[in-house]
Amino acid sequence: MPAGGGLLCGATGLALLLAATVTHGWLQRRAPGDIASLGLWRLCLGGQCHPHPATPALWEATRVLMLLSVLAAAAGLALGVSMTAGTARRARARVAGVTLLLAG
Repeated sequence: MPAGGGLLCGATGLALLLAATVTHGWLQRRAPGDIASLGLWRLCLGGQCHPHPATPALWEATRVLMLLSVLAAAAGLALGVSMTAGTARRARARVAGVTLLLAG
């Protein structure tokens, strides 16, 4: 079944996108005796995490694009899984592939 490899890659990509979106390890700085890390949603310093005090437009745009990417990857994976049932397999496979490429 050749679609199995594509579905496995799509599921792995979706899992990695979700992990990248929710973690707070996007930016890390080492201070004397402490480590500060910054993610899309929160700032962690000394083991305590807080929401961003003020978010610049770049972070807001990154949040929106990451969420759109997660949604596109989930839609592509759902289309790929639904490809096994139905008559328009080739068209669904192409749409699923294009959707997963757009998610990237």
